[in-house]
Amino acid sequence: MLDEAKIFGMAPLFLKEVDEVNGIPLYSSEKLQNKLKIAISSFSVLNPVRNKISELIDEGRIVPCYANKNLFRLYRYKKAADEERSTIAFYSAEHNKIFLPLDERNIRYFWVDDSLFGEVLLHEMQHYCSRNLKQPFYNIFKGVMNDFYREFYRSHLNIRMNDTELSLISSTLFSLNDYSKEFDTKSLVKFAHVLNKILKNYIKDDKKREDTIVKMLSVVKVYLLNLNYFISQLTSFNTEARKIYNSLRDAYYYSLNIKNIDSLFIQELYFPSEIICIQAQYATDARHYKVINMV
Repeated sequence: MLDEAKIFGMAPLFLKEVDEVNGIPLYSSEKLQNKLKIAISSFSVLNPVRNKISELIDEGRIVPCYANKNLFRLYRYKKAADEERSTIAFYSAEHNKIFLPLDERNIRYFWVDDSLFGEVLLHEMQHYCSRNLKQPFYNIFKGVMNDFYREFYRSHLNIRMNDTELSLISSTLFSLNDYSKEFDTKSLVKFAHVLNKILKNYIKDDKKREDTIVKMLSVVKVYLLNLNYFISQLTSFNTEARKIYNSLRDAYYYSLNIKNIDSLFIQELYFPSEIICIQAQYATDARHYKVINMV
């Protein structure tokens, strides 16, 4: 049942502009921040990191806020196909902050489904930790990333890479993308060269290997630059986007035993921290709390 006192405490009163995302102003208040800290105390999934999250709220790194609803449209596909779930929280690399946009749609999740809110915040915290811890984060989760990519390339290209090749893929992707604040097509080219070097061991024909790499990375580029077109490609079972989607879904199942995930399955191909975010949300273990307490 909804706690009316809690909802009243989160009402948009005495707000001031605290930030701006894509030209959209965000509004918050000290009272809103305090109410969030109180609310988090009831989210059992966040118990091991409750104090750290409170610190990050005080530091302005986790920001409960109100905004024009256009903000939600910008991020509604980022983590899940379901719009309401995906706007509970999102990490902005540009601002190095986690925003919790509140409106009449998702505030009921905030108070009714504590587990969902906690899981989504835990997910976004992994993005924050990846960007701020860098190499220590990678060292902790390298094995998870490598196992995931092993299963992805087995499913998608019918090849089984060795540990050295998998480490080269995960470390290259992590250094190129999880350190960066924004997408740069030059990083696609750099990764293409690394992937080409590895795939020479499995696809001997130069043109076939080049076509394979271009098809894969073109899907990533479309996702990053034209989200609506990317989503339209998922409706057909014969597109490369759909094939990659299926292989990423399979990789979660065979490497992490995670299924029935509400996600678009594409960021993982290029942003390895997304693998850890999904794991944190659906199969939490001590490492996800450890990195939060390290930042």
